[in-house]
Amino acid sequence: PGNLANGAVYLLEPAVLAFLRSTGRSVIDLSTEVIPHFLGRIATFENRDYLRDIGTPEALARAHAEFTPGS
Repeated sequence: PGNLANGAVYLLEPAVLAFLRSTGRSVIDLSTEVIPHFLGRIATFENRDYLRDIGTPEALARAHAEFTPGS
């Protein structure tokens, strides 16, 4: 519970990749299967800088309009 979103950028150690392979499955849910397995051994970073979803052409245009490098 909280007010933070997951930016979906992961750096995985070899042990995590080995765990993924050990499941023998091609599809694994990170939030319900992997993170709980490694709870207590995960480092996180909260970014308070400018963020915007650019998943659509309209959102990308808004980001271009809002963001000024160096400001």
